[in-house]
Amino acid sequence: FLRDIFHEFDDLVYQHGLEKIKTIGDAYMVVGGLNHGEKLSPQSQSQSTKYKHQKPHATNIMLMALDMRKALDRINQKYNLSFELRVGIHTGPIVAGVLGLKRFTYDVWGDAVNTASRMESNGVPGL
Repeated sequence: FLRDIFHEFDDLVYQHGLEKIKTIGDAYMVVGGLNHGEKLSPQSQSQSTKYKHQKPHATNIMLMALDMRKALDRINQKYNLSFELRVGIHTGPIVAGVLGLKRFTYDVWGDAVNTASRMESNGVPGL
């Protein structure tokens, strides 16, 4: 069940031109706008037109959140369950980097990350 959910969410990340950072238990962390300001190569520019991420990253995050709800509804129907979703969204500066010496992990930190996390943990499922 959880595998199906994360598989669907991974597809949505790609469709919306976002970046999956990690999963922690049943939490799924995604960010947008990490490549903001980078110059794309001509090849990258032609490939990027295939995706929805021509919109501002905050819009793509919001659209993905709505699509996540729809995906969870489909999966709930498939398994005859009634799981709900909480989402926390916030914008602002972050710090991103790679941690580790042997097993590398990419992560993000900052007030925007903390605020989104608090919004999710204190949110009402399904709204």
